[in-house]
Amino acid sequence: MASTLKVAVVVAALCALLVLTMGQQTEPCTSKCKRADDNCKSHCQSRGLPDCPRMCEITGWSCWVNCSYGTGGLPE
Repeated sequence: MASTLKVAVVVAALCALLVLTMGQQTEPCTSKCKRADDNCKSHCQSRGLPDCPRMCEITGWSCWVNCSYGTGGLPE
């Protein structure tokens, strides 16, 4: 069970980073992280992973942190 959660967290983090690197630099953190959350949920559910809402909450937080530090300011 613990290894499944570790894999899920890694997948979520990679998805968030992929969305951040593919997104436009001028895109607001709110829309960028909303898209990351939607992508996380769809990928998670399509793979049949357990506890998708909790895993994608972690993705959302990492998106906000990366986005706010990457732009040099606080999230909108």
